[in-house]
Amino acid sequence: MLIEKDEQAHRDIGDPSVFMNQYDVNDEEKLTRDAIADGESAEDFDSRLTPETSEGDELMALFLGTVSANTGDTDDLGALGQSSRPDQDGQHDDSAPESLFASDLAYVDAALAPRADRESQTLTLDAPADLQARFRQAPSEIRPKDWRFVLTADRSTMEAHIAESRRQESDWPQVHYLWRLNPVVEWLNDRMLATFGRHEAPVLAGVPGLLQGEAVFVVTGQVANRKGQPLVTEWIAIPSWGSDATDVEPFEEFADRIGLGSTPIANVGAEVDVEQLTAVLPEVVELGRMWVGDEARRFQTRMEAERDCELDALAALQDRRRKQIEARRERSHQLQIAGIANWRADAELDEVEEAFSDYCGWVEDTMTIAGAPQVSVVAVLTGRDDPA
Repeated sequence: MLIEKDEQAHRDIGDPSVFMNQYDVNDEEKLTRDAIADGESAEDFDSRLTPETSEGDELMALFLGTVSANTGDTDDLGALGQSSRPDQDGQHDDSAPESLFASDLAYVDAALAPRADRESQTLTLDAPADLQARFRQAPSEIRPKDWRFVLTADRSTMEAHIAESRRQESDWPQVHYLWRLNPVVEWLNDRMLATFGRHEAPVLAGVPGLLQGEAVFVVTGQVANRKGQPLVTEWIAIPSWGSDATDVEPFEEFADRIGLGSTPIANVGAEVDVEQLTAVLPEVVELGRMWVGDEARRFQTRMEAERDCELDALAALQDRRRKQIEARRERSHQLQIAGIANWRADAELDEVEEAFSDYCGWVEDTMTIAGAPQVSVVAVLTGRDDPA
């Protein structure tokens, strides 16, 4: 049996010392010699030396939603920090964020007007000074030598360049993958946000799909958890004449209703009565706070069930770890090494208590809403004429 375990450890990780938890040849030999001298059976020796998963391993598995705290089987708890709420069809929604642009390529092309090739989904961008400054904080191998970025949104093209880079043993492909987490796109997002100063928002006049004299405020609201991290984020559309929550609609529905993003909007140079829009701003912001607050309360109700499920799973896992430690203590008593066993078991129980206490606190702080909604006006859209 020892030979089988030794060979298995060699095949799996290349180090047989892990199954004995001894990392010195002399210590391994002594452990085996003592077991033989005490007449310990091969089965008992195997059971005693079989590595047990630590509370850290099990907590990580529970965190990732890959195992059940009760059975060790795969379950559907879902990873914390990820949305595990099903949609109307009972399926989990892993779709990309809502956007008014058909693709990341279309967004970058519209924002900077670089030389984009729509057929190959590739564009070339000469980095301006602020983009160069950002990339100087990144590893040097990902920076193009002449500061000319070639980005592609086509996965097959990107895979081909990665394969070519590996063949040539290059540090980094000459082409970068264009997606929303690319540093170039993140730089572009910051640049677009910096176009408007504090307490400023753009007004888009003459938007097709809006009625004459209609003005709609695009508002975003967030509610944080106890750690100050955004837990609820909502985008909504509020008409200037809105008086209660029934006048508010999710921005996605509003955009679909008027066809926003489906066709370009021409700049007709229409004048806008900014003072009139500013006058209704307090009512719009208050209505946004109310709507986002209601959504946050509904979200918290759903989250409480998930949080309780998570805490119950943690309690079951903690109880199982306690039983494992006590069972090992009992086996040690039978082998007449109670003194060391008691000291080790008490230390392990303290570690388990601390680990689970910290993690339960983290779950509570992460999954519990705290504070009032924070609301910002992103833009105002008006119809063909000035709002009445």
